Amino acid sequence: MRHYPSLTALATAALALALLVTPLPASAGQRIVGSGHTGERSLDLDGIRGVLNTTPGDLEIRQGDAERLVISADDNLLDAVETNVEDGILTLRFRSKFNVRIRTHLRFTLTVKALEEIAITGSGDTHAETLDCPRLAVRLSGSGDVDLDALRSRRVELRLSGSGDVRVAELDAEDVETRLSGSGNVELRGKAGEQTLRISGSGNYSAERLGSRNARVSITGSGDGRVNVTDALEVSISGSGDLRYSGDPRVSTHHLSGSGSLDRI
Repeated sequence: MRHYPSLTALATAALALALLVTPLPASAGQRIVGSGHTGERSLDLDGIRGVLNTTPGDLEIRQGDAERLVISADDNLLDAVETNVEDGILTLRFRSKFNVRIRTHLRFTLTVKALEEIAITGSGDTHAETLDCPRLAVRLSGSGDVDLDALRSRRVELRLSGSGDVRVAELDAEDVETRLSGSGNVELRGKAGEQTLRISGSGNYSAERLGSRNARVSITGSGDGRVNVTDALEVSISGSGDLRYSGDPRVSTHHLSGSGSLDRI
């Protein structure tokens, strides 16, 4: 079996590189100010399974037969955007020798056949109308948000350690696992077989409109959770966060301490 580098490792390396282009001293890189005139650059791609965005640019993801990336930005900044593909992971970043000031916008439109991973370490937002894939992992360590109109997947993993939010308007999944260690929030609607939720930060989890059979919830931080469960609910609360649940599940509490509470709504 072929082993791929994780997006977490790639994100760490990319974040270190991104710090080099932060507009601090002039020695940080050649300063380029956007022209104010929009231009485009396109690249043909193949075999993309994930995307890592370290820039402040917004990302639009589409599914299609021809994999392609279109970059829209100030025309004199197009060459400052670096794209790299390693083991199926497309990384979007600025070249380290440039200190960039955007005047119009920076936008990426990515068309892929399928997608397994989305990672955001910058402030750019991500949007997709419809994604249909066997599994999808979303990792946010920056301030960018991820907004998915519809997602169908057997397994969904959400990892939020920054301030960015995740919203899925219509989710159809067998298994959803969410970890909130930052201040970012998650809002899910649709249906899922199993939910696993771990809150260790201040982010909130709103899934009262996500119907599920079973859920396991652990709260050690200050974030609150809301779930909709029909069969079985396992709960552990040792922080100040509250859990509100709807439905009529069998409830088992393994640990309840701190100021957090468990209530049915």
